[in-house]
Amino acid sequence: MAPQLAWTGLGNMAEDNKTTIASTLTTHGAIFVISPVLGAPTMAEAGQVICVLAGPADIVVKVKPYTTDVIATGTIDYSNQELAKASQLKIVGNAFVISMVETIAEGMVVVEKTGLGRLCVVWSWPGILYLLSPVTFTLLTRYPRLQYYSAPTGLVITVIGSLLSSFSVQVWHLIATQGVMCAIGNALLFSPSSLYLDQWFFRRKGLALGTMWAAKSVTGVALPFVASACLSKFGSSITLKAWTVVTFITTLMALHFMKPRVPISASASARRLDLSFLKRSTFWMLEAGNIIQSFGYFLPTTFLPSYSTGTIGLSQTTGTLLLSLVNVTSIFGGIALGILCDRFSVTNIMFLSSLGSALSVLLFWGLASSGSESSQTAIALLIVFSMTYGFFAGGFSSTWSGVITQIKRDTSPSLETGLVFGLLAGGRGIGNVISGPLSTVLIRSGSLGDSNGSTGYDSQYGTLILFTGITAFLGAWSWMWRYISPAVRCLT
Repeated sequence: MAPQLAWTGLGNMAEDNKTTIASTLTTHGAIFVISPVLGAPTMAEAGQVICVLAGPADIVVKVKPYTTDVIATGTIDYSNQELAKASQLKIVGNAFVISMVETIAEGMVVVEKTGLGRLCVVWSWPGILYLLSPVTFTLLTRYPRLQYYSAPTGLVITVIGSLLSSFSVQVWHLIATQGVMCAIGNALLFSPSSLYLDQWFFRRKGLALGTMWAAKSVTGVALPFVASACLSKFGSSITLKAWTVVTFITTLMALHFMKPRVPISASASARRLDLSFLKRSTFWMLEAGNIIQSFGYFLPTTFLPSYSTGTIGLSQTTGTLLLSLVNVTSIFGGIALGILCDRFSVTNIMFLSSLGSALSVLLFWGLASSGSESSQTAIALLIVFSMTYGFFAGGFSSTWSGVITQIKRDTSPSLETGLVFGLLAGGRGIGNVISGPLSTVLIRSGSLGDSNGSTGYDSQYGTLILFTGITAFLGAWSWMWRYISPAVRCLT
C-alpha cells in the first residue's frame, strides 16, 4: 500500500519537533514534507508567498500543483534534502530582507545645520557596502577630485540596479541587482557623504555622525510596513519601479547640496596617504572591539521575529513590531552616544554601549520564557530587550567619531581621517559577512540547558544568545586593553 502524505507549512517549527513528527509519521506509513514560506502575512493572504518544499522528490512533485499559482507564486525545490535545510533557507531569506531594510539610507547624510537634504538610496547588502568602504574611502582621500564624480556615479549604478531588479524572475537576479549593483552604488554615495560630514563638523562631530546613523534607524521603523503594503497591493515589479523613480528624483535633488567644506582645486594632485596610525596599538584595539562587536550585532535583528513567533508563540505582527522598536530606540541611542563621544573618552563610551548591549541580551532576551502561563512576562522582557538593545547597540557606530578624534590626537591633528573611517566600516563588514554562516552553526548547536526548559537559553537559540551577549561585551575591548596592557608589558 502506498504511503499517505502528511504535509505541513509551519515554517517556525523547532528542529526537535520536526524530527519527532517525521519519525512518528514514518512509523505509521506516512511521509513528511515540510514547507516553510517566504513572505509576510499580507502576502500569504494574497497568495504571493514562496514555498520551500523539502522531502522525498517523488512526493514533492505531487505537492507542487497545490502550491504554485494556488497559495504561492512559486516554489523552491529542496527535494531529497534534510528537512532542516528548508528552515535554514527561510532564516537566510529573513536575514537578507532585514539586512537590506537595516542599511537603507547608509548613504544618507542628514545635516540640517548645513541645509543638506535627505539622500534616499535603494536596498543593498550591508556586507558588500561595508567591505567596499576601505577601497572607496582610500581612493577618494588620495584622489580628492574623484569625490565630485563618486556620488553621481553611485546614483546611476543604484538606479540601474533597482530598475533591473523589477524584472527579476530568479533569486540570482535579485542578488546581482539589489545585492551587488545597488550595494556598489550605495558605497559610492555613502563614502563622499561621510567625508563631507567629517569636514563640516569639528566640535560636534559625534552629534553629526550619530544623526546620520539615526536616519538609518528611522527608515527601519516605517519602511518595512510601507514596503509590505505596496508589495501586497501592487506586486514586486511595480513597487520596485516606483521605488526606482523615487530614489532617482530625491537623490538627484540632494546631490546639489553634497559638497566639501573647502572646494577642491581642479589642479589638485594625488595626496600622500598618512598611514602612521596603522602603527599605533590604539587603532588596532579600537578596531578589534569594532569587529568583535559586529560578529553578534546583526543577530538579534535577524532572529528576533522568528524567536518571538516560533519559541514564545507570539504573532508575526508582534515580532515585526519588536523589530521596529529596536529601530526606534536606535534613533535616540545613536544621537545620545554621539553626543557623549564629543564630551568623554571614546573607550568609556564604547564600554557603556557594550555593557548595556550585553546585559540586555543576556538578561532580557536570554530569560524570556515560553509557555502560556508566562507569555505576558516574555512579552514584557522582549519589549525591554528591544528598547535597551536598540539604544545601546544601535548607537555603537556613533562612537566612530570618537575613534577618529582619538587617532588624530595620538598621531597628527592634520591626519586625513577618511581611511580611518573606511577601515572601521570595513571591520563592521567583516563581522556582517561572517555572522551569516556563523549564525547557522550557532542555531545547530541548539540549547544550553534543559530542552524542556522555558527560557531562551533552553531553546534552539540558546548558543546564539550567549554568543551575542559575549561579543557585545567584547566590543569594549579597547577599554579592557587599557587595564590589561600594563600587565602584558610587565610580563614581557
